[in-house]
Amino acid sequence: MWCFDCHDIPNSRYVGAMPQPASQSPAPTDPEQAFDRQVGERLKAYRRAARLSQTELGRRIGVTFQQVQKYENGFNRIAASRLWLVARCLGVPVTALIGDDEAATSEGPASDVARLLQAWRAMDPAHRAPLLTLMENLGTIPRSKRGHRPTVTT
Repeated sequence: MWCFDCHDIPNSRYVGAMPQPASQSPAPTDPEQAFDRQVGERLKAYRRAARLSQTELGRRIGVTFQQVQKYENGFNRIAASRLWLVARCLGVPVTALIGDDEAATSEGPASDVARLLQAWRAMDPAHRAPLLTLMENLGTIPRSKRGHRPTVTT
């Protein structure tokens, strides 16, 4: 019986490679790995805010929970089509997972959205409609007028 061994391939990139223990995360050695890890961290934050397990998210996007875990830890890169599907399942734009200069930090739009989503899902459904109306009305107030209370004359 013949068994494939990567040592049989000349110039194989796997020759002599030692697998890392599963408990250790590889340190990002290039910008792409660092970016994959940041995307994974955002994915994890939004998944938790949505109160989904890795198993449930995996079921919804057609992968195992182990694969979701690898995405979140930055071990595996997420294909663009799969990233789009993840974003749809979590109810966020793809850009929230990819991030930008503002969202790349723990403070900023991505963090705020995750917190709002978590609070929204924990809220009594009876309070959602009035709060949504309030937020929509606040969104129509010009920035120059926000935070100013009308003066009451007696």
